[in-house]
Amino acid sequence: MKTLWAVLFTLVCVATARSDTLTLRRADGSTYEMRGKVVRYEDGKFVIVVDTGGKTTVSIKQVQSIKFEGVEQTKIVLPSCSIYDEDIHDVPLKTQVTLKVLVSGDITRPGLTALLNKLCSSTSKRTGFKHHDSPTNIYIYAFTSKEKGTSGWIALL
Repeated sequence: MKTLWAVLFTLVCVATARSDTLTLRRADGSTYEMRGKVVRYEDGKFVIVVDTGGKTTVSIKQVQSIKFEGVEQTKIVLPSCSIYDEDIHDVPLKTQVTLKVLVSGDITRPGLTALLNKLCSSTSKRTGFKHHDSPTNIYIYAFTSKEKGTSGWIALL
């Protein structure tokens, strides 16, 4: 009986939740809208429970804008980046990867956050270390110039 109530409660919550509106871009450049609830963002894709039923994923490259329950959000633009230094410390206690990244272009807080999260996600999937299957510690320093040294970072993850 408890399971039935949990299922009914979930259905009522999903049915009464206000929808997000995504404006998506097709390969030919035209746009269309999708209505649903954005559940999460992972690995460069939004997971959406669509109003018509079911789940779908949408690549961030397709998204032109998202309107979250009445608040207009524009697409997050990732700044350009290049990794100019990588240090791997692989010992029995930990496998640490430290990246120093040079960022340029349109640097905004949401864009920089998304970029660092993307780099962290890809770094965490690396394998081939001696003491651990994947890194146990990841440090990413973002710089706008190599000359600023270790004290001039603009973001740290």
